[in-house]
Amino acid sequence: MTISAGGPTEAPPATAGFEVTAQQRRYFETFGFIRFDGLFADDVADITAAFDQVVSESGPAEDVDDATRLESDLEGYGAAFEDRARLEIHDDVHFGKRRIIVPFVLDKHERLSALTSDERFTTVARALVGPGYEVVGSDGNVFFCDTSWHFDFYGAPIDQLYVKFFLYLDPVDADHGALRVIPGTNYWNTPYAEELRGSLADWRAIEDTLGVPGDQIPYWPIDSRPGDLLVAYYRTLHATYGGDTGRRLIAISLRGET
Repeated sequence: MTISAGGPTEAPPATAGFEVTAQQRRYFETFGFIRFDGLFADDVADITAAFDQVVSESGPAEDVDDATRLESDLEGYGAAFEDRARLEIHDDVHFGKRRIIVPFVLDKHERLSALTSDERFTTVARALVGPGYEVVGSDGNVFFCDTSWHFDFYGAPIDQLYVKFFLYLDPVDADHGALRVIPGTNYWNTPYAEELRGSLADWRAIEDTLGVPGDQIPYWPIDSRPGDLLVAYYRTLHATYGGDTGRRLIAISLRGET
């Protein structure tokens, strides 16, 4: 028994003749996220070692005062940040707490750069993003913070398909930094998604608006073990809580054909 797409299903090991099924594509398109269990389990030790090497060799974090500008440019993979080895931000979306980012992390180690040509990666990308997908950037993260409710939009036109791949290098669950998502909010122009974006936009006002704090908003947790691959639409509302312990994440952004 494995856990796939957020629920229990019978499935063969993900790396044995791996294909994305029609049901998995439908699940992803319907709810806005999916998990592929153990897809990189055989390689996660090497991936983690490469990630740790890049972080340790990137030098002291460069503090950036204008966190809003940084997030806008970094998440859109603006060229202005390509030569920055390592950044430290204390952005409002992270409640002002510490996050270390290594921009374009895949470009900084051959083991990491090999991920995007790996047949498992390309199989998922072609199935969920389309045969003409483009990898538009990556970042390595060490979180000493939680993340408030938001959707990704930086550098990503709202009418174009953008998807993010997540490789957590530490075990995470709902109470310890796992990605929490609100299923169906990938349909960003529906009244439901629009209402939620407005109600959750300012973490300080959530309890006044809805009567509960941000960590009690109804959600689906995507628990993850090292080697799992998580995929979510940029527009899917998501957050994390209980994850301020230095958890490590490789995030890779893709876009569909224009």
